[in-house]
Amino acid sequence: RAWVKIQDGCNHFCSYCVIPIVRGREISRPIETVVNEVKRLVSHGFSEIVLTGINIGRYGFDWHERDALSRLIEVLSDVNGLKRLRLSSIEPFTITDRLIDTVVGLPNVCNHLHIPLQSGNDDVLRAMKRGYNSAFFLNLIDTIRDREPWFNVTTDLIVGFPGEDEVAFEDSLSVMREAMFGRVHVFPFSERPETPASGLSGKIDRREIKRRVSVALDVAKGCAGAFRRQFLDTTLRVIVERISGNEAEGWTDNYLRVKIQSLPDYIGVGDAVYVKVKALDGNYLLGYVVAKA
Repeated sequence: RAWVKIQDGCNHFCSYCVIPIVRGREISRPIETVVNEVKRLVSHGFSEIVLTGINIGRYGFDWHERDALSRLIEVLSDVNGLKRLRLSSIEPFTITDRLIDTVVGLPNVCNHLHIPLQSGNDDVLRAMKRGYNSAFFLNLIDTIRDREPWFNVTTDLIVGFPGEDEVAFEDSLSVMREAMFGRVHVFPFSERPETPASGLSGKIDRREIKRRVSVALDVAKGCAGAFRRQFLDTTLRVIVERISGNEAEGWTDNYLRVKIQSLPDYIGVGDAVYVKVKALDGNYLLGYVVAKA
């Protein structure tokens, strides 16, 4: 797996974030440059390419093309030898119908997006200057999963933002459960100098933040387990990333970790295989190879 940075900088000033201050305005790499880098990496044996950036959903906005990311994905999907293309974190307010159609519709583009929620409470989202509310976020996930029911959405959650009372925190837990995220990164609010959030009233006691982080992690674990259980007795495509003896590990197209038992000796690192899922093993799906993909 190789990472390719397609964009830097951010024009969206969330109230808690220093990135626009330290990284500057948005700038996108030309499509031709990105394609050439991906071709070079694939020629060196990389099976999966991950597109990264600070705000990749606004790729191409600096040259006034709103659908540049979709166009880039479409071009990259045709690169000879590329088995899998994945997007890194993308903001919810940048995801268009065309992008959803592109991601779901192309066979070598992963059915997984990391879409930061940050809070499930509308007042907190407004204070964060996120530019959407909880209903918008949940509707977005419904739209994606209407097209692909097994689509994996992972997310980020900030706990203890100034003004987040117990009701607001419970709203976040409620959205987590409804969205059934495949994974949640939970972060305690950390004040950054020079950001508007650093001057907000209603700061939360650190011990209370720690408690809420623990609660949110428990809910996240339950959501992830419920999402993984859907795949018992199904067959999933996995790219092998690590082999130890006659066992292996890898990831599915929709970003689920898989342990493979009784690995056939003709399978190597980087190979794509179809795996029959028979059990859950902690954060892993557990199965065996039924065919080489």
